[in-house]
Amino acid sequence: MSVRIASFNCENLFARFRFRDSIPEDSTIRDDDFTINDVSFKFTDRPKRLITGNAIRSINADVIALQEVENLDVLERFRNRFLGGSRSYPHMMLIDGNDPRFIDVGVLSRFPIVHARSYQHLRKSPNSRSYIFFPGLP
Repeated sequence: MSVRIASFNCENLFARFRFRDSIPEDSTIRDDDFTINDVSFKFTDRPKRLITGNAIRSINADVIALQEVENLDVLERFRNRFLGGSRSYPHMMLIDGNDPRFIDVGVLSRFPIVHARSYQHLRKSPNSRSYIFFPGLP
């Protein structure tokens, strides 16, 4: 059996939450009044997302690592809107990155993800505050 693995930088795969007009802003402060279903996502730069989706589909990877993903909700919405939904990649995960813009790395897979290991907390040296995988941080 062969497995195709790829990596792709999505270049700011971001979406912004936009509260629906029917929800008063002050009601979102209480946890019991707010669910993820009460917001809508608006992808930034939709034409670029279409191109990204077409590129990823053309790669036809079984497992694909994605850089510059805002969060797991955005990754799921991107998969559902631009990659054919959960049938295309039924398994996914997100790992927090060290980027000060709070962007992360994601994985989409046709196979179950049974284990993941991150080295995001490694420092250049035991006394250093600088991360190995984001050398620009102090």
